[in-house]
Amino acid sequence: DHYVTADLTEKWTTAGAAAVIVQSAGRRGTAAISSPSPNDPNLRKTVASQQTLIIGCAWQTTDLPTTLTRTLLAVLDGATIQADARLNVNGTITLTRNGTALASSTAALATSTYHFIELKVLVDNSSGVAIFRVNGSAIVTASGVDTQATANAQATAAGVGAGNNVGGSWLVDDLYICNGAGSENSGFLGDVRVDAIFSVLSGTVSNFSPSSAGATGVSMVNSAVPDDSSTYLYASTVSSLQRFFMSGLASAGGSIFGVQLCLATAKSDAGARTAAALVFASATSGEGASAALATSYSYLLYSTSETPTGASWTATGVSSAEFGLKVTA
Repeated sequence: DHYVTADLTEKWTTAGAAAVIVQSAGRRGTAAISSPSPNDPNLRKTVASQQTLIIGCAWQTTDLPTTLTRTLLAVLDGATIQADARLNVNGTITLTRNGTALASSTAALATSTYHFIELKVLVDNSSGVAIFRVNGSAIVTASGVDTQATANAQATAAGVGAGNNVGGSWLVDDLYICNGAGSENSGFLGDVRVDAIFSVLSGTVSNFSPSSAGATGVSMVNSAVPDDSSTYLYASTVSSLQRFFMSGLASAGGSIFGVQLCLATAKSDAGARTAAALVFASATSGEGASAALATSYSYLLYSTSETPTGASWTATGVSSAEFGLKVTA
C-alpha cells in the first residue's frame, strides 16, 4: 500500500520478474502484490536466523496449477527451501522438505476468493514440525519429521511463491512474518490486516533540512509512494533527529500486534553513513539497530511489538506517538 512495482526490491531481498503491485486489488480496496504470469512471484525476505518461522498472508488465485505443484509459502536457509507448503492441481496442500512430501491435506482451496493462509515451520533433522492453516484452522500438519534440507537447523528467509512452477494469477495482501523466539508474536497471528499510515505533521524534533528551500519537512516525505530524490529531507550531522506524527489507523478496533517503520533512505555519496529508526511515545524514546545506508534507496525497516515504555500498542498510542530517523554515524 506504500510502494510500487519498481520499489519491490527496496523492501524484499529478492522479487521475481513476475511480481507486480496492483492498486485496488487488496482485500479492502488497497494494493496487493500480484503475479499475473504463469510464474511464481518468487518473493524472498531475509530475516534474523531462527529455528522457527511463521508466515501469514491473505492469498487468492484465479486458477489451480495445471501440471506441477506450486509453492505458496516457504521457509528458507539462504536461497534454499527448508520446508514449504505447495498447492496441488486439485487445490489440496502438500507440506514438503524442499520437494520431499511430508504430509498432504484433504481440504482444498477454492479459486478466486481470498483465503488467509499461514505456515509455521520448526527446522530440525528429526523433530521438525510444519503446520499449514487456512482461515485460522490447520488443514495439514507434519510433526516429528525432517524439515531440514540444508546442513543448518535454521531459517534465515521467508518466501512467498519461492519456487518457479506453473499456475494461475496470484494476489497477496496483509502479509506478516514472525519467529518462535520470546513470548510475543511467536506463533500464528491468525487473520490480520496490515494498514499503511503516513506522516501528516512534523514532530517535536526536526533537525533535517528540506531538499526544496522553504518547504515544510512533512511535505518532503508524505508521498504515499516514495519519490526518492525528487523531494526528501537530509542531514549530515551525527545524532540529527527527525520525527513525525502519523495519520490515524483505518480501523481502531482489535489488537495491534506491532508497528513497522518503513523509511526510504539513502546516502548522497561514498563513505560510511548509518542511521536508525526512531519511536517516541509517552515521553520515552526508542530506536532500532543502526543500519548502513547505500547510495541507492532502500527501506530501513524497524518492527516493534511494544511502545518504548513496554506497553502494548493501541490506536490512540499510534496516533499520539512520533516516528522518524536518527543519523547514528
